Amino acid sequence: MLKEKIFKNAPLFFQNALISAFNFLAYKKRYGGNYKIYRQVYKGHRNIPLEELKKMQQQKCTQLIEYVCKHSFFYSDLYAAIKKPITLETLSSLPIVTKEKLQTHFNSIITVPLRSGV
Repeated sequence: MLKEKIFKNAPLFFQNALISAFNFLAYKKRYGGNYKIYRQVYKGHRNIPLEELKKMQQQKCTQLIEYVCKHSFFYSDLYAAIKKPITLETLSSLPIVTKEKLQTHFNSIITVPLRSGV
């Protein structure tokens, strides 16, 4: 609240400077860290045959489902009765998670501590 009040009452050149600084920091955060590494990895996938890409997609899907079932109470309960392993073909048979369910069960869905998920 105090920040907003100071920002609104500041001269335009100062507001513009603050916005530019914020955008610069957001850009560095978005495209810093591992971004370049992942970009190179996925750029290398352009020439991989379709069947190989489908295998990779299936592996990533399986890893994701296993991870959420292991680290989230919500998903471990939701997928308890589902036949494993879940393939890309059976993915559409998973129960739909609505926005309301996400909001209601947020604390049992999260798989990482809130501070490290930022």
